[in-house]
Amino acid sequence: MGSAFPRFWAGQTLSALGSQVTVFALPLLATSTAGAGAMDLGLLGAAQMAPPLLFGLPAGSWVDRLPRRATLICADLGRALLLVPLMVLGWQGALRLWHLYAVAFLSGCLTVAATTACQAFLPALVEPQRLVEANARLGASQSLARLLGPAMAGVLVAWMTAPLALGVDVLSFLVSAALLAWLRVGESGPRVTRPSRGLWRDTAEGLGFLWRQPLLGPLATCAGLFNLFGGMILGVYFLYVTRELGMEPRQVGSLGAVFGLGALVGALLAGRLTARLGVGPALVGALALGAVADLLIPAAGLHEAAALPLLVAAQLLIGLTNPLFQSNVLALYQALTPEHLRGRVGAALRFLVNALLPVGSLLGGVLGEALGLRQSILLAALGTGLCALGLLPTPLRGLRSLPAPVEVTPSTPPADLSGGTPLARRGG
Repeated sequence: MGSAFPRFWAGQTLSALGSQVTVFALPLLATSTAGAGAMDLGLLGAAQMAPPLLFGLPAGSWVDRLPRRATLICADLGRALLLVPLMVLGWQGALRLWHLYAVAFLSGCLTVAATTACQAFLPALVEPQRLVEANARLGASQSLARLLGPAMAGVLVAWMTAPLALGVDVLSFLVSAALLAWLRVGESGPRVTRPSRGLWRDTAEGLGFLWRQPLLGPLATCAGLFNLFGGMILGVYFLYVTRELGMEPRQVGSLGAVFGLGALVGALLAGRLTARLGVGPALVGALALGAVADLLIPAAGLHEAAALPLLVAAQLLIGLTNPLFQSNVLALYQALTPEHLRGRVGAALRFLVNALLPVGSLLGGVLGEALGLRQSILLAALGTGLCALGLLPTPLRGLRSLPAPVEVTPSTPPADLSGGTPLARRGG
């Protein structure tokens, strides 16, 4: 990899760590300083989670209109500046809940822009054959941030008080921005060279390319449906392991740590495994092993003595396969998408893959009430297996390496997404 990537990786690691600390520090700040109750914390969580749903798709169009490195720098600086008033107001005892809601929402919007720009900017830093490894390293940073973020937030709040703890977040964002500014990498390829036809028409162009692409279209469909069934499991998982399996909170927390450890190891091994197996087999294999892991969860209810070992195995396997799948999906999208469309196609891919998670969670709750918790999880696990099988008839099955991108000029007309709904026809 080029000499620019280590600095970029270091900056993104700090930015991810700062984001995770902020996610956990804000509720602590709300309870310790602003006197938040249960409903207040629920609203704060909604403010943090709303931006990807509201702006996930149009973020790609914005990113394609702007220099991506500058977008990343502005996102880091913006998130740092948003935290400064909270530090001051918290220190003065003048902090109100609406301050936290506003910062959580605006910070989430900047994180959406940063995530989209990061994925679109990465091909300018590394050779195409190193994209899987680069995405895996960035995934390892995200896993590490998820592991350390909650613990760091708790320690910092206990040691420095919540308002001052946010100063560490500010510093992490500022250092990340400085490392990005230090990069000396030009972004090749055209931006939108014709007058914009409007935000949503440009967004539709990204959706149209994703849908027409013979590798990315089926992959997005299967991944979205996989997340639908995964959301069904997640929606009732904690109730299942505590009520039906009798797990204690300490054991449930340990299972989460096992998942995080597996995700970190999987991210570190993803590049090597892909080089050995090939891109397509790695994708199909990761999805198939994820489905096997999902089947271990209802199997844990068959015998009391085997419950904990089976759940540990399931969480470890899910953690290992997630980064292998995600790093290859991102590398495939980055390799196949023309530079001027990367923001829009990446945003469309991420939205379509993740939008069905909350739907699945709701469906899992409904089926859990109607069929029983274990039965609904078993049904969802069988569904994830069908999604893995759905990739076998596609060209992905025999894809050994990343293909060269298909050249598409900025003037290429987008697919007609009005009237008919091709995404719905393909199930995703």
